[in-house]
Amino acid sequence: MPTDLRTTGVPRDLSSLVRSDGSADRLRVLLITARADHGGGPRHILDLLRAFSNSSFEFYIASPEQEPYAAQFHTFTKKFFEIPPRSFSISAFFRLLRAVRRSRVDVIHSHGRGAGIFSRLLGFMTGVPVLHTFHGIHRDPSLQGRLKLLIDRLLSYFPFTPIYVSESESREAVSFG
Repeated sequence: MPTDLRTTGVPRDLSSLVRSDGSADRLRVLLITARADHGGGPRHILDLLRAFSNSSFEFYIASPEQEPYAAQFHTFTKKFFEIPPRSFSISAFFRLLRAVRRSRVDVIHSHGRGAGIFSRLLGFMTGVPVLHTFHGIHRDPSLQGRLKLLIDRLLSYFPFTPIYVSESESREAVSFG
């Protein structure tokens, strides 16, 4: 039986995913990254887009308009939404919120801390399931670093499925609480 992400999290077999409305249409996935200049997050997104380009997934992306990745993202996605690089913007958030609702996105998958703020708030506001890949747990003793950690901890109470890029990252996340 197909898996509904709204109630069960992420299945290991992606072919078992169904749209939340039960239709046979392509699964609409919003990918979010707060950088497109370099790094593992944008590279991983590009790999996903290439690997699933002829699949039952329809991709939307929210990303800064940065090279080298943004131009490549445009070629693989149904719609591109520009967000600011490595920062949160209320206006960008509300543009994405409208887009998620209008496009009837089925799954939100974010990469990195900044994108995770967008995704978890979007998931909370819309009920759309969220997958979040951390791409690093950052310890920064500065006031700004402690504020970012506090935001991460607060957002951890919102429903989402975490994805860690390694066992050590998973252990580190657990040690943070």
